[in-house]
Amino acid sequence: MPGPGGDVSHYFLTGATGVVGSATVPVLLARPDATAWLLIRARDDADNARRLGELLRFWGWTDDREKRSRIRALRGDAAAPQVL
Repeated sequence: MPGPGGDVSHYFLTGATGVVGSATVPVLLARPDATAWLLIRARDDADNARRLGELLRFWGWTDDREKRSRIRALRGDAAAPQVL
C-alpha cells in the first residue's frame, strides 16, 4: 500500500503469461513511471527469457526499449513452497 498521497509504481504479477495477466501488463505500463515485476514459471533462465520474448511479441513491444526497460521477469512458481 502506498503511503498517504502516494502512488504505486511497482507491480508484482503472477500469471503474466495467462489471459488476464497478459491483458493487465499493458494497462499497468501505460503509466510512464510504472515497473512490472512478472513471476514466470520457467524451467531455467533460457526458458524464462523465451517466455518473456513471447509476451513482448504478443504485446508488439519487441522493439520498444522503453517498455522493455520497465519489465522485470523473475523465474519462479507461485505454487512452490519457496516462490523465488
